[in-house]
Amino acid sequence: PRYLLDGAICFQVYRGKIRNRNEKDVLFHILLAFLAFFTAPLFIFAKETDTISLSPEDAVNYALEKNISIKREKISLGSTKRASSSSWNIFIPSVNATGSISGGDKIDDPTLSAGASLSLGLAPSVYTTIRAASLSYEKQQIDYDSAVRAIELNVRKAYFNLLYEKENLNLMKANVSAALRQYNSNSARYNRGALARLDVLSAQVSWQNAQVAFEKAEITLDTDTESFKQILGLPPETQIELTGSLEKFISMEEITKEVVQNAGGSPKEIV
Repeated sequence: PRYLLDGAICFQVYRGKIRNRNEKDVLFHILLAFLAFFTAPLFIFAKETDTISLSPEDAVNYALEKNISIKREKISLGSTKRASSSSWNIFIPSVNATGSISGGDKIDDPTLSAGASLSLGLAPSVYTTIRAASLSYEKQQIDYDSAVRAIELNVRKAYFNLLYEKENLNLMKANVSAALRQYNSNSARYNRGALARLDVLSAQVSWQNAQVAFEKAEITLDTDTESFKQILGLPPETQIELTGSLEKFISMEEITKEVVQNAGGSPKEIV
C-alpha cells in the first residue's frame, strides 16, 4: 500500500539524518519515524462525516428514493409493465414472401414468380394471455402503491418517535441531575446529623436508578436512529438532524364528534 511505502521512505530519510547526531536525537527521530509510519493510514482512510437536516417530508422523499424495498417493487413494476405492453405483439401479423425463377424451354426467356402470405393469430388463448399480463401489471401497481404508503407511514412514525425519544431523554437527564442534587443535599444533612441514614440511601438509590434509566434511553435512541437511517437508505456513518417538532401534535385539540361533523364528515388528515 501507498502508506507503507511512505512510511518506509520516511524511515530511510530519518536514518540518513541520525547517523551524525547523539543518542537522544537518534531515539527522537526513530520515534518520529514510527509515528509517521503508523499514523499515515489514519489520514489516508479518514472520511468526513456527512450531516443532513431532515424534515418529515425530506425523510419520506429519501426513503422513496433510496429504500431497498421500494427499489425492488419499482423494478418488478417495470418488468410487469413491459410484459403487459409486449403481450399485444401477438396481433402484429406475420408476413411470408416467396420468389422463384425458371428458365423454361429457352434460356433467354426466364419466368419469374413471387408470392406473399399474411397471417394473424386469433386463437382463444390470445385473449387469455393478454388479460393475464394486464392483470399482473395491475396487481404489481397495487403492490407498489401499498409499499409506498407503508414506507411513508413507517418513516413518519419513526421520525416522530425519534423526536419523542429525544425530548424524553432531555427530561430524564434533568431527572438525573435533580436526583443527584437531592442525594448530595441528603448526604450533607446526614453529615450534620440532621437526617437519617435511610434517607441518604433512599436518595442514592433514586439517583442511581435515574442514571440507569437515562443510559438505557440513550441506547434505545441510538438503536432507533440506526434503524431509521436503514429505512431511509442512508449510510450508517451519516449524521442526521431532525428539524421537525412535536408541538403541533401536543397542541392538537381533542377530536370529538362535533369536530368531525364540522370538518365535513371526516377528521382532517395529518401530514
